[in-house]
Amino acid sequence: FSGKHGAPRQVAVVPLSEKIDLPAVIRSLNESVDVTQDVNNDGLSRVRIDRFKQNLVYIPSKYDLMNALDVCRVADFVVLVLPTDVEVSDEGEILLRSIESQGISNVLVVAQGVDNVNPPKRRTQVIASLKSYINHFFPAIDKVLSLDSRQECSNAVRGLCTATPKGIRWRED
Repeated sequence: FSGKHGAPRQVAVVPLSEKIDLPAVIRSLNESVDVTQDVNNDGLSRVRIDRFKQNLVYIPSKYDLMNALDVCRVADFVVLVLPTDVEVSDEGEILLRSIESQGISNVLVVAQGVDNVNPPKRRTQVIASLKSYINHFFPAIDKVLSLDSRQECSNAVRGLCTATPKGIRWRED
């Protein structure tokens, strides 16, 4: 993984609602670390993060069970994108349960549209509610990051670039 010409880290970006704008998610993550590269609407986005001396490949998933399972299977990291304006539907919950059952190594959870929550005092409640929801599936998640905060996006990218991808334990047994 290391070095300028090292293998890129594969990052699956999985929406948990039809309303999620995946190119905007990838753009927010890139802009937080001063990468101004265009984002492909339908395909892979390979970026160089000079700050952390890493290459990332974002693999956007469709809001579709089979596509999400395939994308998560090949990824080193999975970024789950939660909506703040609607609840996760039954289809999204099935998607989450299936990804969890398939086995997943490193998970990062972000929320899109936190700045659109009104009144602003409710934003912390919404984030806490999303954290409680996602902890039902992935108890190790300690924070839901906001895509509207440049600092939190930068922390997310730092995590993607510096963390060591864990194996999937039950697959190794």
